[in-house]
Amino acid sequence: VQELAELGCLQFIDSEANEYTTAFQRPWVTEVRTCDDLLRQLRVFRSRAEKLGLPLDKGGTLSDEGAQESLDELSGVYSDLEKELKDMMSRQRFMDQKNVDKLEHRMLLNRAVHEFLVATPDQLPLTTLGERSDEGTSLEDG
Repeated sequence: VQELAELGCLQFIDSEANEYTTAFQRPWVTEVRTCDDLLRQLRVFRSRAEKLGLPLDKGGTLSDEGAQESLDELSGVYSDLEKELKDMMSRQRFMDQKNVDKLEHRMLLNRAVHEFLVATPDQLPLTTLGERSDEGTSLEDG
């Protein structure tokens, strides 16, 4: 136990000092919640990366540089990244919807060109052949 403590791998907290506190009042509860939130954020990042087909590192050992980061620093970085990811996903949904709208508009225009400009004269209504009616104007009138 002493060797692990000297390496800085583990920290033991004496729970006897917290004998009269509930489990949610103990000092490490916020750290556990922070870790849970970090794990949730990592799962979100992983699932989004897998959906996008991005290659993922299968993990590895912790470097000395990464070990110096505190939970609060990691939480802040991950929260910023999560907000950015949600914003990008929202913009992607908006652009996808705009693309669908543009495709529908293009299809409608193609259909209109086919129906009105390519149709033979016997298929067109009489008002489009230059005859006037009280209900509207012809194509020649604009």
